[in-house]
Amino acid sequence: VIHDAVPFGDVCIGIFTHQVFDSTTYWEKKKYEQQLIEELMLREKIRVTMEGIVLTASRSVDTLEKVMSTKATPTDMDCYTAALRRFSEKCFNLGQTEFALRVVYALANLCDSGVAMYSVLDSIDKNCS
Repeated sequence: VIHDAVPFGDVCIGIFTHQVFDSTTYWEKKKYEQQLIEELMLREKIRVTMEGIVLTASRSVDTLEKVMSTKATPTDMDCYTAALRRFSEKCFNLGQTEFALRVVYALANLCDSGVAMYSVLDSIDKNCS
């Protein structure tokens, strides 16, 4: 079993952190601190956006908690595929925003929870610009 020092999805956080500590000048340190802060803020924005999508579509805190905390095994592929496409177009481009890939499981869970596809897509539109 291989145990990485830093989980794959957190490599950029680890790199920025090391760059902050390894910086030799004040300005270099500030630059890497800013990059680290921006990455952490983006991750929080992605999480909050997904929670908003789930809550708007389901109108239930119980569903929000279940959808956000359950590993996904998508069964409603039509809904999930449409939701992924809309999320990538309207919220965060999945090809350019690596962390967004770590929260899209919630869309599969939302689609499989009985929420209608049009409600999921409408919620994405409402929560993303």
